[in-house]
Parts: sequence; structure tokens; C-alpha cells
Amino acid sequence: MEASAYDGLDELSRIAARLHADSGAPADLPALIGFTDPERTPDLADFANRLPEGAGLILRHFGQPGPRMASMDLTAIASARKLIYLIGADPDLAAVVGARGVHWPERMPKEAASYKRHQPDRLMTMAAHGPEGLTAAMEARADAVILGPVFSSDSPSAREPLGVDRFSDLVASVDLPVYALGGVTPENAGELADTGACGLAGISMFLG
Repeated sequence: MEASAYDGLDELSRIAARLHADSGAPADLPALIGFTDPERTPDLADFANRLPEGAGLILRHFGQPGPRMASMDLTAIASARKLIYLIGADPDLAAVVGARGVHWPERMPKEAASYKRHQPDRLMTMAAHGPEGLTAAMEARADAVILGPVFSSDSPSAREPLGVDRFSDLVASVDLPVYALGGVTPENAGELADTGACGLAGISMFLG
């Protein structure tokens, strides 16, 4: 019998939980994180409801009015499903909707550092694509970093994949919880077992 989308997500959840436990990451960080995207996840409520209970949810609105308007609805879903809700690169919106914190792209290290200085108790994650991004995340005192792409990805913005060995080396270079992003599937997620990753992040893995 062909595996269902649910079976695949269940397997990813199990792998992510093992990675999280093995990495020693703080308990208040999720093992799985889902990113929204205006093109790939147009129904934000449906996407949020696909996430396993306790997962992370990062809303990236890219300045578009639709996702911004839906941000409060996501707060209610996040509360009901115990999701750890972050807003991408928008601390003002995060404060308005009561999100747990902010996720920053690699290109905004100064803004990330300023946010953490002024909001030290809020959760802050950063994106990284290589050593420079990891260094910026360390200097900004991020709570975690999302590094990728590890594998080849269908995302139109995806860069050359790092590969498991390079990803593992980069994880070992920082004293910071690191999530694996990019092209992660139930078939290849097991390859991340000994990399030190604290969990998995993505979009497609939740779409089925």
C-alpha cells in the first residue's frame, strides 16, 4: 500500500523528535518548524492546521497585505494547537498579534541583534546559508538558526544544497541549536541522524 501524506509527516515527526533529543536543544524549542510562503501556502489557516501539535510556525508575509491580515487568525490557531508562532522580520506585527518572537533572514543581522537587545525574553531565530550566516546568528544571540538548503529543493529561491557532510561540519562550528532546512523528506531525513541538527524545518514536508 502506498504511504499517505500523514504517514510521511508522522515519520518526519519521529525523526525530528529524535534529533531534538539527541542534540540537547532546549525543551521550549520545537522539533519541527513550518514556514509559510505567499505562493506555496496561500491558505494560511489550512497550513497551520496541518502542523503537528507543538510545532513551530513562522509567518513570512513579505509585505503582502493578505498574510498580514491573516496573522491574528493564526494566533488563535497557534494557541489552540500549541504552536510556537513567530513572525518573519516584523517585530511590530509580532507584538500586535502576540507571537512568541521573530524570525530574521540572513540579510538582516543588525535588525536581529537590535531586536534581541531590546526583547531578550522573546524567542528569536535566524536563517543561515553558510558560515557567515551562522556567525551573524551567534553574534546576534539568536536562540536557534535554520540552516539550508541541505538537500536539493523545489523552492524557486533555493541555493546550491550544502549536502549532509557540509551541513554537519557547519553545525559543529557553532554553539547554537541548528535546524535542517531544504528538500527534507521522509526518505532522506534519516541521513541527518548524526549531524547534530536539533530538528527539521520546511514547507513542502507539510503539504503532502
